[in-house]
Amino acid sequence: MPSPIFLSRPPPGFSVAAIARGMQLTFVGSYRALQNPELPKYGYYRKAMVLIVWSLGLELGLRLAFGILRWGLMLCGASASVVDSLMWTLNEVLLMRQFLIMLCNDPRLMDDVFVRSLQFVDLTNKQKHPNESVRLYSPIIEMKEVNVAGNMRMSSCKRLLRRFAKRTLYFLGVGVLSRIPRVGMLVVPLIAFQSLQSYIGSDSAIGVFLLAMVLPQHYFLVLLAVMNGSRALMNDLLRPYFARLPFNHSSKRLWFQNRQAVLIGFGFAFYLLSRLPYVGLLVYGFASAATAYLVTKVTDPPPENQMELGVWTEQQSLWTKPIYD
Repeated sequence: MPSPIFLSRPPPGFSVAAIARGMQLTFVGSYRALQNPELPKYGYYRKAMVLIVWSLGLELGLRLAFGILRWGLMLCGASASVVDSLMWTLNEVLLMRQFLIMLCNDPRLMDDVFVRSLQFVDLTNKQKHPNESVRLYSPIIEMKEVNVAGNMRMSSCKRLLRRFAKRTLYFLGVGVLSRIPRVGMLVVPLIAFQSLQSYIGSDSAIGVFLLAMVLPQHYFLVLLAVMNGSRALMNDLLRPYFARLPFNHSSKRLWFQNRQAVLIGFGFAFYLLSRLPYVGLLVYGFASAATAYLVTKVTDPPPENQMELGVWTEQQSLWTKPIYD
């Protein structure tokens, strides 16, 4: 039986330069998406405008409900810190607005945005390199049909509900444990250490642990919320890609691990923008279009021969090319 690993190192390829590369791809991918004149005509954006109107109603309802609750707590003599914690939980932890908007989202429309954006990226690459043999992504990806009928939307809603419930229970549990006398002050630092050591290694995570002991702990709760939210966002944005290719659970996990730093840099800005009131849904669709460009920079085109796909997925999982290729 192997010995347990108490000290870990960052995964291969995880560096500040790789995170910066991901941020660069955010801007370049966004610029490429803006060049697509057909993007506003996609079905996703027509539906998004309707959902934005609904989100305005949801926002007003949530604010009214929490305002009444806050007023009731103040009448009962609750301290200002309790009331402020309630509002902070609504805005920073539960993310009710984002959850309710995303619950209305249709994965079939997201798949359409991704595939059609990938077609535009291929077309632009061919126009930029007319004298070169450019390998295309969209013809192979487009051929891999996915089942978007039936209960796909229902399964997406269930997935979002499950994720929301886990996230809510997690942060509420952290809040309760952190109020335990004497040992409560160690809860957030320990969670920060445990969550970040797989990203940055144990040595750096120890430094974060020490900082969490002396700095206000709500900063680190926000950091964890942003990192978890960015990771969930990238899983959603890349779902059309993985739904069309034969990656198993193990190869998919390795795929993400080998590109972890680039994905963090790419997803960070889009995650923050997706939380903006009312326009977050538009940003989410725009991020899907930019993800089509990201795929062309961190993967190779799938082979046309079906028999080669198994070997190809193994090669893609262990991505070793320079980050600036």
